[in-house]
Amino acid sequence: MAWTKLQISQHLQAVKLLEKIQENTLKFLKQNPCATEFTLGKFIKLQFKQNNLISEKQSCIIGFNANTANPHYFATNKKSLKLKNNSLILIDVWARLKQPNSPFADLTWMFFKGKKIPLEIQKNFALLVKSREKGFEFIKQKLTQGK
Repeated sequence: MAWTKLQISQHLQAVKLLEKIQENTLKFLKQNPCATEFTLGKFIKLQFKQNNLISEKQSCIIGFNANTANPHYFATNKKSLKLKNNSLILIDVWARLKQPNSPFADLTWMFFKGKKIPLEIQKNFALLVKSREKGFEFIKQKLTQGK
């Protein structure tokens, strides 16, 4: 199903709002250096509300360290890691404008809290970027072939 011009515009607006929320999230983490996955998720959900975005009940995945590897991890108040130095941070958010038939925007961010990113994380991230670029190349090729 193709999006209308209005839906494309709505999507771009939602992306800009999520990027603004990302900036606010980084400020929150600087002010709350020992935040938990759960409290960070609550902060992001409040940001959605303040920016007139809607999502599902589980509107974001926040994972620190080992939980960054779990694609369907949802922190709870009882099951939530605390942010520490030398932590890998995953923030996966999705939301849409409070408008009929507006599409979701979905962004995933990775951060590292510490002075130096470990070599293993650097290598894995480089591999991820290379894989993403190969995926884009494949899609572009198929689109130029009319597929």
